[in-house]
Amino acid sequence: MPTIQVRNLPQPIYDQLKHRAEKERRSIAQQVVVLLEKALSADPDPRERRKEAMRHMMDMKIKLSKPFDIVQAIREDRDA
Repeated sequence: MPTIQVRNLPQPIYDQLKHRAEKERRSIAQQVVVLLEKALSADPDPRERRKEAMRHMMDMKIKLSKPFDIVQAIREDRDA
């Protein structure tokens, strides 16, 4: 299995990594692998995130019985 060495890791990052590893009952190396897997599986393309958000909003629009007025919704929320 390949290995990675990280040089000049800032102390605060190392401390956070160590703390999270202890919290999750993992070694630091195991925690790094878990975090890398999560980061790499996330879609980094902002265009794809925007497309997904638009699809979600269009789905919501279809479910609404009347046009949604965002300004009115904010005013109602503030008044509540």
